[in-house]
Amino acid sequence: GRLVFKETPLPEVLGCLANFYNVDFKVMDPVINSYRFTGTFNNRQLPQVLDYLRISSRIDYSIKRMEIDDSLSEQREQVVLHKIK
Repeated sequence: GRLVFKETPLPEVLGCLANFYNVDFKVMDPVINSYRFTGTFNNRQLPQVLDYLRISSRIDYSIKRMEIDDSLSEQREQVVLHKIK
C-alpha cells in the first residue's frame, strides 16, 4: 500500500499508478510528460494522489468511467490530465 517516487519521470509515475489503481491515463498536454515527481503515499486513494499532483505540478484531472466489455459489464476509470494554464 506504499508508493514512493523520487524525481521520477511522470510517464513512469503514471504507469505505476495505472497498475496500482487499475486505471488508464490520458495526457492531454505533452509537456506534462517532461515533468518529474517526488512523493510518498501510504494507503492513499487515487484522488488524494492526484490532488497532490495538482498542487505540486499544476496538473488538473478529471476521472471518467469507461465501459470495457458490455457483455461482462466491466468498467474501468480513465484519468484525463491537462496542464493548468
